[in-house]
Amino acid sequence: MEREVMNRTQALDRFVEVTRLSTAEISTLTRAVVNVAKKHDVLAVSHDYYTGSDGDAGIICDIFCEDADLISDMDIEVATELAMNEMFADKNITAWFRGRNRQEIKETL
Repeated sequence: MEREVMNRTQALDRFVEVTRLSTAEISTLTRAVVNVAKKHDVLAVSHDYYTGSDGDAGIICDIFCEDADLISDMDIEVATELAMNEMFADKNITAWFRGRNRQEIKETL
């Protein structure tokens, strides 16, 4: 558990370094992702921060959902919302959803 917390903290630190987002901007980004899940009555249970070697960054949101079509629609919706948000227009960030079932989540917590 302690190692997992350390790994997540390091991932967040890398995300902040790459994106140069403020705490308020990260909160806005996270809320945008969660709001898309809520809109589709899907429970968002956790998220990870992704940073690529090429400067890409994103939030991966774990959701209780195994419907690939719905997840795809949600991915497009959140990407569109971020692209249309002036706060993120000049940032190289994105977000996407990762479908999980309850057993998978139990095993990772």
